[in-house]
Parts: sequence; C-alpha cells; structure tokens
Amino acid sequence: MYREGKPEGFYYLDHRTVDTKYNLITDVHITPGNIHDSIPYVGRLERQIERFGFNVEAVALDSGYLTNPICNELTERGIFAVMGHRRFHPTKGLMPKWKFRYDKKTDSYLCPEK
Repeated sequence: MYREGKPEGFYYLDHRTVDTKYNLITDVHITPGNIHDSIPYVGRLERQIERFGFNVEAVALDSGYLTNPICNELTERGIFAVMGHRRFHPTKGLMPKWKFRYDKKTDSYLCPEK
C-alpha cells in the first residue's frame, strides 16, 4: 500500500458498520489496504439488508464514501445519506479560485496578485 503521509507496506482496511440506535456493530469487512473505502460499501449494505432484514432509511458516511456510484445507489433505494465533505488543500503556490474577482467590463478574472 502507498498513501501519502502513511508508511509503505502490506496493510489491510477494516470496514465497520454501526447501528446508531443501539450502537452495535452490524458488519465487519476486511480488505487489502489498496482498496478504496467506497468499493465494498454497496455490497456490504445489501448483505445487511438481506441477512438482518434491515429497513434502512438513512446512513451516515465519512468523506471517503462520497462517490457518484454510492450516491446513485442510495438515491435509487430511497435512502437518505449524510456524508462528510472532503476539503482538498490547494497546491503550494497556487491560489484558490474564490480569491479571484470577476470584472464584468473586461469579462475576465482579476488575480489577487494583480
């Protein structure tokens, strides 16, 4: 596995699902460390619905699960989702776009550095 800021090596990821009403772990799934968090999610959700007969109305997920396939699947199932927002840090030396100002006269953007 290689992730920026993490040690290199052979690792695994532990994906857990917790029922918020009773604070019980309802599913644990282990994957190799190079598998993105979002890959096993829909399958694990489906397994819990089938195995336990859960009527899932809402889910809360961290920002690693904010992907188009997961959002689409949850929408199709009518499941309300609350997901963390991932904040990307700008590349050193570049400015975020919100710092630029639009000039209507010239139909251009003005750099904060002029």
